[in-house]
Amino acid sequence: MNRSADIEVEFIDKMGSDKRICNAARVSFAKWDETEEITEADKGLLKYLATGLPKAERDDWEKRAKAHTHFTPFCHATMSVRVTVPAFCARQLHKHVVGLVINEESRRYIVKDVELFIPAYIHKAPDHAKQGASSELHTGLVEFNGENKTAFELIEKYTNQQVDLYEALVEAKVAPEEARIVLPLNMMVSWIWTGSLLAFNRVYQQRADSHAQITGTQEFAHKLGDILYEYFPYSMEALNS
Repeated sequence: MNRSADIEVEFIDKMGSDKRICNAARVSFAKWDETEEITEADKGLLKYLATGLPKAERDDWEKRAKAHTHFTPFCHATMSVRVTVPAFCARQLHKHVVGLVINEESRRYIVKDVELFIPAYIHKAPDHAKQGASSELHTGLVEFNGENKTAFELIEKYTNQQVDLYEALVEAKVAPEEARIVLPLNMMVSWIWTGSLLAFNRVYQQRADSHAQITGTQEFAHKLGDILYEYFPYSMEALNS
């Protein structure tokens, strides 16, 4: 049985836009533009909010370090997405709680088919760090349980066997909330995630960073980023330039 699945970030809906963020900033001066068109003044305002500096000074990193940014307007645009990632990735993403809410599928209540994330590449451990992965791929054989196989082959074989055991336990009427104990960390989990643009951008920045986990997490972050740039292009440019 093929249980392999891909990481997915599905757009559901949004409230607000780049223009809403501009209007939220201008409300301090009792101003509001009813049009949705983004002007050059709007683009400049978004960059000023994100950097705290006028255009002429934005390349001065010493001044940027001391600038007073104004991020609250970026909280007036919100978005909901459905996320499907492996459990080991979810545990990292669930650490992001400020400005975000989650409702996740629960295997206390559902026993639908389990899907697994089988990475295309397995990396070597880094030589001089306790965490992370080397850029070098692991291509050697691993001796385990009387077998000599690649890490990829062993991961695929034994995580599938864990799912086989889970299904046998459920079939034998073991409570699903206890049968799930045997499920592997590459099991796919899914949830609805709603939050502000500012909060989602923080997730994107941290999890697309080169220091984030290469397998799963960075892939998720780039898919999230594609959605953010599609619906809030000028705000995202301002926040990440």
